[in-house]
Amino acid sequence: MRPWYLATGITLLILGLLVIAVARTPTITEKEDRIALKEGGRNEFELNDVPLNQGDKFIVAYSGGRSVPPDEIDVMIYNPNGNTTVIPYVNEWQTGIIANYTGTYKMQILGIFIDESRPFVMYAQEINEYIVVEYPNSNLLPLGVTLLIVGPIVAVWAAKTSRRKPLRNKAKRYR
Repeated sequence: MRPWYLATGITLLILGLLVIAVARTPTITEKEDRIALKEGGRNEFELNDVPLNQGDKFIVAYSGGRSVPPDEIDVMIYNPNGNTTVIPYVNEWQTGIIANYTGTYKMQILGIFIDESRPFVMYAQEINEYIVVEYPNSNLLPLGVTLLIVGPIVAVWAAKTSRRKPLRNKAKRYR
């Protein structure tokens, strides 16, 4: 038995298992796509006939214009059943809304003043969220499998062979 080779083989086996575990560790990322639903005209504070399905997530945002402090801006949404919802507008990332009904919606932004130097444009976008699973270290998988195969081979070889050299017949040497 060769103890150093045996220890090396067992170490390669354990290292191979660790490398395979690292190679198979996923990275999970949440992403979103934004699809333009409708864009209003210049200096219009209202969007009409925005088509949405039940469960769709959407935002209402704007660019340009002159506003009062941001906490005084509101988004008013009229659903297809005629109900009205008023949501404080913080910014476009925090004003995500989920449609409760299928149909056409009407949206208004309140608290914005027209500034001729910065034309006001209001728009609605649908948000599609999805999860991406990636394996960034998958290129290490062949190395891990190789170590997993070579490690036991070295360990078995080390356990079966001996360190002793065969004795030579001294009598033959002096004849």
